[in-house]
Amino acid sequence: MSDEILFEKRGRAGFVTLNRPKALNALSHDMVKLLGEQLTRWAQDPTVAHVVISGAGDKAFCAGGDIRSIYDARQAGKASGLSAFPR
Repeated sequence: MSDEILFEKRGRAGFVTLNRPKALNALSHDMVKLLGEQLTRWAQDPTVAHVVISGAGDKAFCAGGDIRSIYDARQAGKASGLSAFPR
């Protein structure tokens, strides 16, 4: 489990915290994969009624650094796997 994205269940709610305040909580590819896996688990869990997503720190919920990382990787010729990011 990554410390960049945190999951917790309280009562009937699943809580997600994007935990990269220094990067304005921009999503990394690993964070997206972990989020997708957890949302799938919660979707199959009848005890979870809703999900709350928040960002750590007080500057940003989720900045566009995730998109910037895709651009930078493509510019550096590292395009392998980039199409899977938004999926």
